[in-house]
Amino acid sequence: MSTESQPSAENFSLEYFDKIFEEKDDITLEDLSIMKEAGITTEQFLNYLREIKGVLFHGSRANIPLDSKINSGSREKVYASSDPAIAILKSIYLNNATNLGYPMFINDSRSNFILEIVDPKPDTEGNSGYVYVISDTQNFEADQGSNWQYSKQDPAKDGVSFLKKFEIERDDFKYPVVIKQTKNT
Repeated sequence: MSTESQPSAENFSLEYFDKIFEEKDDITLEDLSIMKEAGITTEQFLNYLREIKGVLFHGSRANIPLDSKINSGSREKVYASSDPAIAILKSIYLNNATNLGYPMFINDSRSNFILEIVDPKPDTEGNSGYVYVISDTQNFEADQGSNWQYSKQDPAKDGVSFLKKFEIERDDFKYPVVIKQTKNT
């Protein structure tokens, strides 16, 4: 891409990156690096997508092929979030510790958004993962015990289609992480 057709750093905007990523289904860390250099975080961009497109997010370490679906596994439900920070968290941290604790109600200031990991295993924290953008939010129900969690029943295990996937790195999660050891390891 020539520098003549690329705006200067101060002219980069969420709208600009939305246009750039519009035709891409698989947004890589390399794709996101230009946006991050312009001062826009992955979370900010995903929030923008939620606001203008009404999408939900699903975070996972699994690299799901673009022609596949998000599966419910043994739970018979597919979970999604209206808050991209939760999906980013889920893309980096496995729920394999004694407890992976985070608030079900995140306040407006986000001051209560602290991830607490009790007795993590060696692979609880990963270096990368994926956030999947779900545009067909029909049949997703809001969890009454949360201000961000949604779920869709999937007893037939048909899965949920996704529009795009974003590659995520550990540095995309911007919130405090507290690790507590209760067991001797």
